[in-house]
Amino acid sequence: MKSSQLKALLSEPQEGNRSFNTLAKDLGVKVVVFDPMETATEEASRNPATYVSVMRRNVADLRQAFGQ
Repeated sequence: MKSSQLKALLSEPQEGNRSFNTLAKDLGVKVVVFDPMETATEEASRNPATYVSVMRRNVADLRQAFGQ
């Protein structure tokens, strides 16, 4: 794991952090939520504003996860 320079585990919103918390703690990395929108409601997935909002949140979360 050290040679891969792993910094974070990505979890989907519907999954939550619980399943990764122990593993992340053991590896010394963060758990970060990444929303692929696969489980979004049909209404939300058709709304361009929702898509842009979710993708902006994903970018912010990824930047935090990788320290940028």
